[in-house]
Amino acid sequence: MTRKRQGHLIFFIFTVFFLVVLAITNYRAYTNYKKAEERLKEVEKRYEELSKKLETRQQELETLQKLLETYREEK
Repeated sequence: MTRKRQGHLIFFIFTVFFLVVLAITNYRAYTNYKKAEERLKEVEKRYEELSKKLETRQQELETLQKLLETYREEK
C-alpha cells in the first residue's frame, strides 16, 4: 500500500469514527431533550392544578371573610 493510500485510509477511518461519535452524541442530546420536554409538561400540568386549587382556596377565603364581616355586623 502506498503512503498516499495509507493517508486516505487513515483519514477515512478517522472521519467514520468522528461521524459515529457525533451520531451518538446527537442521539443522547435528543433523548435528553425529549425527557426534559416531558418533565416540563408534567411541571406545567402540576402548576395548572395548583393554580386552580389556589384560586378555589382564595374564593373560599373571601367567602369566609364576608361571612365573618356579616357576623360581626350583626353583633
